[in-house]
Parts: sequence; C-alpha cells; structure tokens
Amino acid sequence: MAQLIATNQLTLTNLKENAIDRTEISFWHGLSATKRPLGFYDCGVRDHFFGNEFNVTSGETYTVRVIAKQTKGSIQLRGGIWYTAMTSGNSWDEFGDFTLVGEASEDGLGVYERKFVVASGKTKAKIFIQIEQGYDYNSNSTAWGIYDGQVFDENGQPLVTDQNNYGALASPMATPNGTYIWKRTITYYTDGTSNTIWEYSGVGKNGIAGKDGVGLKTTVITYAISSSGTVTPTTGWTSQVPTLVKEQYLWTKTLWTYTDNTSETGYSVSYIAKDGNNGHDGFPGKDGTGIKTTTITYAGSTSGTIAPNTGWTSSVPAVPAGQFLWTRTIWSYTDGTNETGYSVAKAGDMGKSVWSYPYDRGANRLGSWWSDLKPTPTTDNPPKVGDTIIDLVGNIYQITNVVVGTTQEGGGLFDYGPMLTSVKGTDGDPGKIVSETEPTTRFKGLTWKYSGTSDLTASDGRVILSGTEYYWSGTNWILSEINAHNINGNNLKITDGEFVSTTTNGLVTTSTEIKDNHIAISKTDGTVNTRNDIALDSEQGLAQKFTNINTGFYRTAGINYQGPFTSDSDGNYAQLTPQGTKLSTDVPWTKLSLMNNFNGNIEYAIINGTVYISASGVGVPAMTAGQWKQAAQLPTGSSAIPIRANRIAAGDSGDGLSWALLSNQAGGIFIRCSANKAATANLFNATLPYPIG
Repeated sequence: MAQLIATNQLTLTNLKENAIDRTEISFWHGLSATKRPLGFYDCGVRDHFFGNEFNVTSGETYTVRVIAKQTKGSIQLRGGIWYTAMTSGNSWDEFGDFTLVGEASEDGLGVYERKFVVASGKTKAKIFIQIEQGYDYNSNSTAWGIYDGQVFDENGQPLVTDQNNYGALASPMATPNGTYIWKRTITYYTDGTSNTIWEYSGVGKNGIAGKDGVGLKTTVITYAISSSGTVTPTTGWTSQVPTLVKEQYLWTKTLWTYTDNTSETGYSVSYIAKDGNNGHDGFPGKDGTGIKTTTITYAGSTSGTIAPNTGWTSSVPAVPAGQFLWTRTIWSYTDGTNETGYSVAKAGDMGKSVWSYPYDRGANRLGSWWSDLKPTPTTDNPPKVGDTIIDLVGNIYQITNVVVGTTQEGGGLFDYGPMLTSVKGTDGDPGKIVSETEPTTRFKGLTWKYSGTSDLTASDGRVILSGTEYYWSGTNWILSEINAHNINGNNLKITDGEFVSTTTNGLVTTSTEIKDNHIAISKTDGTVNTRNDIALDSEQGLAQKFTNINTGFYRTAGINYQGPFTSDSDGNYAQLTPQGTKLSTDVPWTKLSLMNNFNGNIEYAIINGTVYISASGVGVPAMTAGQWKQAAQLPTGSSAIPIRANRIAAGDSGDGLSWALLSNQAGGIFIRCSANKAATANLFNATLPYPIG
C-alpha cells in the first residue's frame, strides 16, 4: 500500500531517476583523520615548499611529519618548516634531518618526522623539504616521493588545512602504521551534476595480521540463484553467473583455501529487481463534504441573464422598476473548496419580491418574524403572499400567509410552504467515507478509508489494511493508487510498499526499484548492447555489474561487510578483506627446484601485483667472474616471468665480492659473482622484487 503525505521536507518533481554517467575513485595517503592529505609530490631537485600556510607561537614545540618514499639514490631527506612571517631570525632556522618513525611499509612508504621549538619572533610557516643536490631533475642522483605533509602542535592537533594540490593514486599502497588511507569517490550524473564523497580508514599501530603463518593457496568463486536473501543455497552453485530471475537473489560464494589445507567461505547476495506494476484507474470524483460557511451578497443590474461583475454588497440595494436584483450565494465547504450560485428577480411596480432568509429551518414553517428577512421589511414595504424567499442553504420557498401589525419584532409574521426548488443541486453520493467498519451502502467509485487499528476481512473477502484507502469497483474493494507523470509535493512516504519506476527512450530502458531495505537500478542500452546494474542493500552491501550483451563478458564490483571486491567473467578478481588484499594473480610463496649444483633455498611469490624472488642461504658451485649461472627455473606460463625486461637485484654474501640475482624473460633464475669463486655452502642471500609484466 502507498500513501502520499504532505509535509515541508522535500519537493519531488518529475520522478524519473537521474542515472549515473560514471564514477571516479582516487586514493591518498594521509597523516590526519581530520585534514585531507597533500597528494603525491615528486621531490627530485633541491628545495621544495608545499602545503598551506599555518600559524606558529614562539616557545611552543611542533612536530613536522611526512609520508615519504625514496625512489632513487641515497641522499638523506632533510627539512622542517620555512618561516613566512617573522620579526627576527631567518626563514630556515628550523631546518635539519628527518628521522624515520617505526618501519617502512612493504611498498617502501615511511613516516619521517622532526620536532623543534619555535624561536622568538616567528608567527607563520610552511612545510619545507630539501635534498642536498642541484636543481636539474634529470642529472640528480636522488629523488623522494612525498605523499603527505602535516604539522602537529603540542596537543597533537594538525595545523595544515585540507590540501589535495597534487597527484592522486589509482589504488592505495601498503601503508605505514599510524597513517590513513583517504578515498575520494566522484559520481557524475547524466544531468551534468556530480556528488563527491570523502572517506578514510586508519592503519593502527599494531594492525591485525591475516591467518598466522599461512599463505593463500586457491580461491574459488561460484554463484547460485535463490528465492531467499537470508538463507544460503545448498545446491545449484556454478562457476558462471546463472541467468538472473526477477524477484530472486544472486548469491556469490568465495572459498579461500590456505597452504595449511584449511579453508574459509564468504558469501555476498544481491536482489534482482522485478518489473514495475501496472497502474489502476484514477480516483473517483470529489469527496462529499459539509458546508462550512455561506456568504450572500446582492447587486442590481439592467440584465437578467448576465451576472454583474461589480457592485456586490452584503445589503440589498434599491433596484429601479424594470431592472433586476441579483443574489449571489457562496458556499464554502469543509474540504476548503467552494461553489457559487446566483438567483435573479425583476423589480416591478406591483411585482412579487424576493427575500433572503438566513436560516435552514426546513419547509412549511409558520409564524416567522419579518425581521428575519433581508432586506428588512417595513409597513411600507411588507412581505406579500406569493413572494419568494431563499434560505441559508439555497432552498426556495413561497410565502403563503402574512400578518401585519402584530406585536412581534419587525412589524409582522409570515408563513411559507413546501420547497419549490433550490439554487444548489441535490446532494450526491458521498465521495469518501472514513470509518472503522465496512460501508453497507456501496456504489461504484465510493472511496473508503479504513480507520481501524487492526486489519479486517471485507464482505468480498479482501483483507483491508489499517489506515488504507480502497475504492468500490462495483463488485470488489480495490486498493487506491496514484498514477501521474509528475508529482509535486513536500514528502513522499511509502508504508509497507515499494517504489518502482521504469523509463524507455528508444533502445534505452532504465528502471529503479526501492523496496524494504533494498534499492536496485538497471539500465539496458540497445544502441551499444550493454547492461549496467547496481543494487544497494543495508544488510548485503553494494554490488554493481556491467554486461556486454553481445559477448557475454561481465564485470562485477561491490562492497559488503567482508570488504570491497571486483571480478569478471575471465576469472580475474580482487578483494580487500580484514586480512588484506586478495588478487586472482596472487601466488603464495613457492619453493623452486635448484639446478647446476646450487643448493639452499630459492622461492618466489606474487603479492598484490608484485613478484618477489627470494634467495636465502644458497650454496654456490664454482663461479667464473662476471658470468651468469642458472640456479632455478620459474614454472612455464607463470605471471612471475618478466615480459618487458630482465629483472636484476644486488645480492649479499659477506665475502666482499659483488653478487647479483637475475630473473630473465625465459623464466630462468641466475646468479653472478664479480670474481672467480670456489664452491661455497650457505653463501648467497638476495631479494628481487618487480611488478608483474
């Protein structure tokens, strides 16, 4: 059932959904949960000033912190603040070395800080970074990437206001403890408007690790259709998304198997919207109402057929013989509407008079006072037998008897007979009845609002809901509905029902459904043969799906209590869980078989798109200076095999010689020594990281 309730909360105009055109998501690494971060800034030359200006107080202690990563070279990061307003001293008085706080993240991001006390005469400053080298970026040896900078006062409050002056990241990196990941989502709509949402998540001092000592072995994703959105299906799971069935639920099951042969299972579910309902006939005519007030005015006119536009007064004017006296009666009803009726009488020397009688006392009344009539009669102008009177509700009577010269008020009495007619038509059937019981007299179009507090079963067998309106079709009670192209109001309230909207424009069809705690929006574009679906559920989360109708390719993305996820029909997937990020490209640490008289341990893993080759305690055979010798081979077809170029990293042996570890484009793992070296056990250690591709 649906009700439209007017308040002053919201105006709804032309209820067609405003479709999403595109969504842009960007990430920043930040030092504060209240001030948005700076953005990525590449420091490849000597001096750098950035961030908004902030106030400082002499004698107070401040802390400058930056999130930074050294991208090349070895020159230490230095800086602090640069005073921009002062009465004494120098701008660079608080310049010095930064100190790494804690440990850098897996991606090399670290928090660096410098504490200082503001000297006398200093009032304003900016963050300052210096690398002791020249100003030619291409010829300099060292570069640092700065991801955020912030200054904190003695109470730990950040001073640099929201910045976002520099580059954003398409995806976040591994984050140092005690920092934040900021996410910006900009949604662009087809009407040219947009909406921006900022979110952040913090990284604690001791974040909870994933499953202890265990790597992810396999991930299996399957799908099933069910009529329930709360009870997990026990059968019907397939590796491909099945054909969607309207008003049912698409379940997604993710099975993670770990290297200790234990497993975990997660589920997500999305509702499949149904088609919109067909509309019903509109409402019947105006409800029956009562009269609230009656206003009678008079005007003279030379016409007996055209009502006057001016001259209306509450008292009867003198009308010359041969002209016309018009009486206008306005009835105001209890529903705020009104109706107007006119009567007209021609004035003559010996003609009958028309009197207004401001009461509703019914027909055949005896002994009414002259003073009740308007205009007030006199002995010179008394009421006469045959005169017409019009009462308060528009009924017309004829005077049947007149008594002159009594002691009654107004100079006499008069009688009148039965009602002759009425300037107002007879009452029609009531348009609407409000009652706690079913109306016994029913006619087609009757509207009944049931005011009882509990549901009842009507005479036609229909269950009537409390507080709900129905109309009588002639044989059955039908739930009242509103069918309109545009609804203007202040508040739309739907009780125990749903909102459904479907729009078709040529080959493009869009639909929106709101039901209970679920919102589903779908768009099918026949011009490019694509379909886009999005569903939001307060319990199951947000899910979005793109489908190429021609090829069957699809891509899904969403977020629920288990974290954000994305997948496609090619088997690719990514998910952020409380235990970390999981990608379809991930490979757990895998030990490689050694060859050519090498011994010890060489293993590899792929984690979040990065390949890691690790050699530890490797015993080497006799080595020839400068020559590569193959120690292991990556599996055929492995995404760990570099495509664009061979990958090299320096090794460590403790013997004073230069060692290196190589992963080549054929999948071979090689070791090289700078000098001739006899066979030595437990000698070589190295780690070689590089991105997939």
